[in-house]
Amino acid sequence: MRIVFITKQYPENVGGIEKVIENFRNSFSAKGHEVFVFNQNDLSKNLFEFNSKNFSLGIKTAFRIVKKDPEVVHFHGFRIINFFPWLGCRLAGIPVVMTPHFDYNPSLFREKLNFFFHKLMSFDRIIALTSREKKILENLGFKKIEVIPDSVDIKKFMPLQNKQEFREKHKINKKTFVVLFLGRLASNKGIPYLLDAFRGIKNQDRKLLVAGKENPAFFDTTYKYYFSLAQKLSVADKTLFLGELKEKEVVEAMNACDVLVLPSISSEAFGLVLIEAMACTKPVIGTSIEGIKEVIIDGFNGFLVSPKKSTELTVALELLQNNSLRQKMGRNGLNLVRQKYSLQAVSDAHINVYLELIH
Repeated sequence: MRIVFITKQYPENVGGIEKVIENFRNSFSAKGHEVFVFNQNDLSKNLFEFNSKNFSLGIKTAFRIVKKDPEVVHFHGFRIINFFPWLGCRLAGIPVVMTPHFDYNPSLFREKLNFFFHKLMSFDRIIALTSREKKILENLGFKKIEVIPDSVDIKKFMPLQNKQEFREKHKINKKTFVVLFLGRLASNKGIPYLLDAFRGIKNQDRKLLVAGKENPAFFDTTYKYYFSLAQKLSVADKTLFLGELKEKEVVEAMNACDVLVLPSISSEAFGLVLIEAMACTKPVIGTSIEGIKEVIIDGFNGFLVSPKKSTELTVALELLQNNSLRQKMGRNGLNLVRQKYSLQAVSDAHINVYLELIH
């Protein structure tokens, strides 16, 4: 099968959507399918330019896609520039699939515009990551929606034999209680509340690891900002700012930590980092917001806490200093991943959708 993915930034970005596409590209290719990725910024092997600076290039991209003669085209993300490639597919009779990867904010004009245009388009199938996302899409008037969650490659994200290597590299004691945040340094991620909650932990033998890509365009999305905040909260000496990690280092960091925390203050489309940590047998803590609530079963594979409530987060972190509880929740999380979120199962579900549309 010849499959085309269309997305915004690939492969240079390291966000959730890009990880998903890379996993699918590898998985589908291993199954014998031809996969092409069109993006807005880059041009490399098996990767074709999709530049959004003007609509003429969107039209040019539509011709390039049709020339590839794909059997299905899968769009990732609602963007106005999707229109011309979508139109080209429609005129050529190529089935089109859309995964929005979204958290809809009706107060933003840009999102209203995106939804207006995409409601004018017809997709043969829309894939929602969660049942909550499906419900929102249905309320907005979209049809032919199927729920298929994000996935994790359990051959990459897995328990390591040597869990101490990362700690030794960063001079962290074997018995130190290690809390990990891993994600973009975005303002909606709630990192200030994690720093405040970490300050409240009674155990002095503790370490907070903060890793991910910063955005220098904004003051409050930089390591400089969070380091100054850690200083004000008197936890800078117990906080390690790691910067952006390579995938191998991410797996090592997850194995080295005792718990991963996603303290977002606004809805997540899914929370891919949660299932990655679960695949490494780690308990997870997240805020009780949409997207995260569908991954964390409170008291089973981790804890849910209220957004912006540092005291609740501190209590959850205190509870997970119990080694037996951490191990139990870690095992529960790994079992959930194997049952629902493995790359093999999720990629098979996508292939089944494509085959159904082709036939």
